Amino acid sequence: MVVAEVVKVTRDGDLVAKPSVPSASGPAEIILSRAAPRRRTGRHAAGVGDRVLVRLDTAHGSSDSGHVVARLPKRRETFVGVIVPDVSGGLRVENCGAKPDTTHRFQASETVGVGDVVHCASPHGAGDQARVLERIGALDDPRCIPAMVAARYEIPMRFDADAEREAAACGPPTDHGRTDLTGLPFVTIDGDDARDFDDA
Repeated sequence: MVVAEVVKVTRDGDLVAKPSVPSASGPAEIILSRAAPRRRTGRHAAGVGDRVLVRLDTAHGSSDSGHVVARLPKRRETFVGVIVPDVSGGLRVENCGAKPDTTHRFQASETVGVGDVVHCASPHGAGDQARVLERIGALDDPRCIPAMVAARYEIPMRFDADAEREAAACGPPTDHGRTDLTGLPFVTIDGDDARDFDDA
């Protein structure tokens, strides 16, 4: 049995799931059987974003295919926050996606400090602590902003394996058919602190 998350649908209509805990000896992706689930109250077919319990089809000599045994509860919600000082002298994490006064206690870590932007698992309820999943970066680092937005709205920061293979097959760009005009002077109306010059 493998706990996995359904991540996409292939062009043929098959569901593809990735194991929640990757294993060197196990499959990186699992093609899920299209077999319809048994008719039971409250049981529905799995879809993209669902966490599922999968039985691998090892009996047929394949470890990269299987069928859904059960749908599992979704992972606890996450949020993006900033580490701030606490009135008691400790630290708290302020939720960037909520009201400014929404802060949580969190499990202390030596890898984060005041001003760090972090991706956290939400606390279950009163008295529970938020758990830091990863440090995104420092709040005053401009490169941190895209990562904050991506984590806040769960936007993938990496392309899937098919896209990566297609890009690798194209190879690096060349100068063929292009004219080099980098020696010409130009004028831009972008400010001194601009990071890209798109108004030239």
